[in-house]
Amino acid sequence: MPPPPPPPPPSPPSNIPPSFPPDLADELTSLNSIYGDNTLLPSSPPSPSQDLTLILALPSTPTSLLLSFPPSYPSSPPTLLRISHVDASLPKGFGAHILSLAREILTQISESRDGAGEVLLYDLIEGVEARLASPLSPSTSTSPSPAEPSPSPPRTHEDASTSDLAVVESRQNGHHHHQPSPAGGLDPPKWFSSHPITSHKSTFTAHATAITSPLAAHEALIHLLATDKKVAKATHNMWAYRVKSPPSDSSDREVVYTDCSDDGESGAGAKLAGLLQAMGAWGVLVVVSRWYGGVKLGAERWRIIGSVAREAVVKGAGKEEDGGWEVERGGR
Repeated sequence: MPPPPPPPPPSPPSNIPPSFPPDLADELTSLNSIYGDNTLLPSSPPSPSQDLTLILALPSTPTSLLLSFPPSYPSSPPTLLRISHVDASLPKGFGAHILSLAREILTQISESRDGAGEVLLYDLIEGVEARLASPLSPSTSTSPSPAEPSPSPPRTHEDASTSDLAVVESRQNGHHHHQPSPAGGLDPPKWFSSHPITSHKSTFTAHATAITSPLAAHEALIHLLATDKKVAKATHNMWAYRVKSPPSDSSDREVVYTDCSDDGESGAGAKLAGLLQAMGAWGVLVVVSRWYGGVKLGAERWRIIGSVAREAVVKGAGKEEDGGWEVERGGR
């Protein structure tokens, strides 16, 4: 008996009024897929004749914002009304700081778009997260560990061991061809894969594996592309990893390494890095492959990329016999 087909992608939420543009429903599902359920939710029963208020939960701190969206969104920007919730464990005045910071970033994004009709909540979240990671922001933790770098824009770690990694890429017949470095690891990586999702003839699937260093991440990526011909022929192989080194004799602080690549799917690497950060995932590389079907998907592709990546990461989390990785949040 053949295995049952994978479940279809969930439909956009029905609690968005029909009078609102599909962009808002797509944005809601995309953000909830990237950062976790309940990241963006309506705060009250919607009314087609009024602005819609939504609660936006920040991924890295227990704080949420209340925003009002006009029916003309995204041509007209939302209004940031107030803080919806701030955890009692946070420093006094932190909520006011977040509100001021978010309003400043929202204004900057809105002015830069100048009515271009582009959704902006992902940029708002990433902007706030990046500023919170700055040493100038009030601390949200009593831990002596340094603030984690933001995944957007993509960051390249400074690790001397990766400078000698020999990755030979060429374009022949529109495909990538990778040759593995002779310095590959002794044991091949164990991959955990998602169900494929197809939308408008584009197919997406994700693979995740445990890593212990930036070099291990790149070697695992080379291994996947060298041993899986189907993945090697994908239109895009976007990826991201997060790994931290334990304290050493010379330092009692953990060192965080994070890197990502779009591979032609602009912005995808940063979104994958954001997903790993939102899940609190450590010691993992996730690769999402897309075989383009000829139809542009718009914001729908972000929801699918987040969905398959989350499935693959959750599948291998905590599987110590396979060198599994840690997932602090969203490992359902």
